Amino acid sequence: MSGVLALADRERADLLRQIQLMADQIATATRLRNDLICKAFSIGVPQRRIARHAQVNQATVSRIIAQARVVEDSVAGEG
Repeated sequence: MSGVLALADRERADLLRQIQLMADQIATATRLRNDLICKAFSIGVPQRRIARHAQVNQATVSRIIAQARVVEDSVAGEG
């Protein structure tokens, strides 16, 4: 019986490791997407067009750009 419990524990631990890995990959992809959105906007691509290609709402694009500006302003203020 303890062998079955140990196997179940290993399976749970493996699943949790996989979940952690996926969460890390999602976070990395989201940061990259947000950087690309900001770059596209900075070279004059309209938010609606960016949103269409990113498959998100225009309001999401607007929030991403606004958040990046806040970060840039806070970093510039530290210098």
